[in-house]
Amino acid sequence: MIVSSALAQHSIDFRSDPFLLNCSIDPSSFGFKIYGTTKLMNVLTARSLAEKLKDRGVIVNAVHPGIIKTDLHSGDNDTISNTIRGIMYTLIGIEPWQGAQPMLHLATSPDAAVFSGEYVHGILPRPIPSPLGYDRELQEFLWKKSLEVTGAPDL
Repeated sequence: MIVSSALAQHSIDFRSDPFLLNCSIDPSSFGFKIYGTTKLMNVLTARSLAEKLKDRGVIVNAVHPGIIKTDLHSGDNDTISNTIRGIMYTLIGIEPWQGAQPMLHLATSPDAAVFSGEYVHGILPRPIPSPLGYDRELQEFLWKKSLEVTGAPDL
């Protein structure tokens, strides 16, 4: 199971900038697009792993647990981000135990053992939030780049 996010919808095609260092992205949405793109990368990685490990009986999915109220960003000094986060937490945030439910379900339910390589929001597969999540060439590009960077052998 790999954690992703619905914010993958804000991703970019990273083939020309696999390390996401390109500052020519619109500065007002730069951080948002980087975050969304990393979550897309998680979806693509889950799909690659599921494909490569299917004959071994391994199930791999990408899961969006929801917007979880945590203190992970409590040290941020960005007043605007903290204000927006506070509003989001109040309106749609869920408690950590609720955010753990989709992952626990995927890990323990026999119902979840029937699908692999999916993007899961809640306890069911959903369409991937970005069309780039279905791009097989981008998926293969990320897999090869990951092997190159880590020096890991291919599966």
